[in-house]
This record gives sequence, C-alpha cells and structure tokens, in this order.
Amino acid sequence: MITMCLAACTSVKFDGTENRLPVYPSQVGNDGVPSRGVVVWGGRILSIDNEEDGTVLQVLAVPLNGSNVPLVEQRSVGRFIAFYPGFLEPQDYTPGRWISLAGDLDGFADAQVDEYVMSVPFVQVRQVHLWPRNPGTWNPDVNFGVGVGVNL
Repeated sequence: MITMCLAACTSVKFDGTENRLPVYPSQVGNDGVPSRGVVVWGGRILSIDNEEDGTVLQVLAVPLNGSNVPLVEQRSVGRFIAFYPGFLEPQDYTPGRWISLAGDLDGFADAQVDEYVMSVPFVQVRQVHLWPRNPGTWNPDVNFGVGVGVNL
C-alpha cells in the first residue's frame, strides 16, 4: 500500500542527465560557470514561436525540486531560451504554463523583454514535460487513516 502511495507522488525522470550542470540560468556566463553542458531546468512559459525547423520557448526559470518539479512559489532564477526540434502545440504550451526540460546548454541567445533585448542561456531541448494547469494537482496529498464513518 505504501508503494502505491509513493508512486502517486509526482516526479519526472530525464534520460542522460546524470552529469548535468548544477547551475541556474542566471549563473551561466559568470566567472567559471560553463555555457555548455547538460542542464535540467524548468519554469513558466513566457512565449512560444513555432518556426520551420522547430519551436522556440522563452521561459522564466524557477528552481526544481529533487523530482524535477518546478517550485512555483520560488523567485525566478533567470530566463532562458529553449529550442525544441519539432512542433509544440501553442494551445497546450501557452504562456503561463509550467514546464520542466532536459537539454544541451549551447551558449546564448537574445530574448526580447518589453523594449529591452537581453542575452540569455540557450538550450537545445532533448526532453520536455508540460505540467497540468493546476500546480495543486502535481503532488497529491497522501492520507492514511483508520476509522468508522457514519452518514445521516
């Protein structure tokens, strides 16, 4: 019974991420922080643009927990551009939705933020997970109890 309850808790596993870089997007480019390597990041989608060769997402990153679930109540840890080599449905991957992804950090790209253009980390996406719209459903409550119920 305990095994079934633990299996119900939400987590996302990404293949090939054992040696991922332990950095946030805001740290990339700082002294000694590499701009190439495998990353697992997540956050809120800010924009989506389907192009001929794939889909470009701009993401406002937040920390992930040990199960790769975005910590939606945490402050941002930077922005990044993610390139997915295929079509992502813009009605599903709408601005405001939460994602987690694994990919290859590949330098920097320009991101438009209102009238400002800033250089942000660029990720070639290997795997992406779109979270349900309601973050309250990501980690279901687990309750144990023994009792007798009486309904009148």
